[in-house]
Amino acid sequence: MFTFPAETRFYSRCLSDLAFPRASTVAELGSGDGTAVIAALRDHPDVTVSGIERDPVSAQAAKQAIASAGITGYHVACGDFMLHRPPGRMLVANPPYMPSCPDAPEDVAPMLAQCDGGPTGGEASIALLGLGYEDVMLLVAGHADPIAVLSAARGAGYEVAGWLARPFGFGALHPPVMNVLRGLANGPGILHRVVVCPGRSSVEARRPGW
Repeated sequence: MFTFPAETRFYSRCLSDLAFPRASTVAELGSGDGTAVIAALRDHPDVTVSGIERDPVSAQAAKQAIASAGITGYHVACGDFMLHRPPGRMLVANPPYMPSCPDAPEDVAPMLAQCDGGPTGGEASIALLGLGYEDVMLLVAGHADPIAVLSAARGAGYEVAGWLARPFGFGALHPPVMNVLRGLANGPGILHRVVVCPGRSSVEARRPGW
């Protein structure tokens, strides 16, 4: 079971500030141990969340945490989100975001496999944008081709309704990430030159007219 507490806290804040004020029924991909949603639901007790977690150990941990917290509006099942899409007005996720690395060292290969978001790291997010949910809130990694992710969102009919950002150092030494960061550091423009570590942004997209 992979955990990164700083990222979990950020995800929870994004849920509380961006997602839950906008939707009362939410579908979640990758519930992990449930910590992020449980914390956010304390401020939004009327929201109902249906989560899918593919790792059985994490799914069981989430179920136990939900029961211990006495929360009735959060349900987590173990399975493949693409095969068992839960209902909800909004899809929320902290999707896999690390670029694929088939030659990763053995000591980190299992963790990187859990975080594998495709060749650039952004493909998992792009796939979620094509599922047809009314609104979507995703955490998007700064090194995982966020321009392509936002372009896919626009192509699917979404527009950005709100965002939060925070830098994280996790994964900075992962070779594909380091290559992206070097390219950003050497690229033109002031924005590129302030990038010193991979960041994570939460983008809440909505359909026009919502």
